[in-house]
Amino acid sequence: MERPEFNEIKDYDEFCKYYWYREELIKICKEHGIKASGSKIELNNVIKAYFSDDMILPEKRKSDRSKTTIKELTLSTGLVPAIQDKKAMEGIDRVAKFLNSER
Repeated sequence: MERPEFNEIKDYDEFCKYYWYREELIKICKEHGIKASGSKIELNNVIKAYFSDDMILPEKRKSDRSKTTIKELTLSTGLVPAIQDKKAMEGIDRVAKFLNSER
C-alpha cells in the first residue's frame, strides 16, 4: 500500500496507518506552521493536535542581545556597549593594572 501525501490524509487515524521518518515529520510541521522540534513521539503528538484543531505553535525564542541602541554613530562609538556598573568597571580596571604590572 502506497502512502499518500500528508495533505491528502483526512484524520489522525489515517495518518497513523503509515510510517513516517522524523525528518518527514519535521518537514510536515514546518510546512503547516506548527512546532517542529522534539522527539518523534513529540512530533506525532503535535500532528495529533493539528488534526484535532488544537495546533501547537512553535515557541518564540528570546533574544540574547541587549536592547541598547545607539542614537548617533561616530568614530569614537564603541563596538561593545559601555559598562555602566561601577563595581564591574572597577574590577576591570584592577585586572588591567595587574596585567600591565607583569610586563
